[in-house]
Order: sequence, then structure tokens, then C-alpha cells
Amino acid sequence: MKKETAKVNAEFQGIRDRARLKQQEFVEDEERRLNAFLRSTDDENAKADAIKRSDEAIKKSKDELSSY
Repeated sequence: MKKETAKVNAEFQGIRDRARLKQQEFVEDEERRLNAFLRSTDDENAKADAIKRSDEAIKKSKDELSSY
């Protein structure tokens, strides 16, 4: 029974590790997209909106990860 529990725990740890990596990749991709957009426009309102949306998306992904 202990071996099975250890195996299940190891599998879940692997899943959690992969989820953290995917979340970090999402953050990096979101930052790249945001920076590209910020360089492409002079509209300050659009920039502020993009920053707000990006921050919200990153926060949501981190919240979802921590509930996992």
C-alpha cells in the first residue's frame, strides 16, 4: 500500500510541476505579447487597457494554479 501511495504522490507531484511550468510559460508569453503591443501603439488608453488585461490574465492563471 505504501508503494502505491508513493507512486500516486509522485505522479501528482509531476502533474503539479508541469502545471507550474505551463503557468510560467503563459506569463512569459503574455509579457511578450504585451510588450509587442505596447511598442506598436502610441494610444495611451489602449496601452493602459492592455496592461490591465494582461495583469488580470496573469493573476487569474496564478490563482488557478494555487487552487490546483
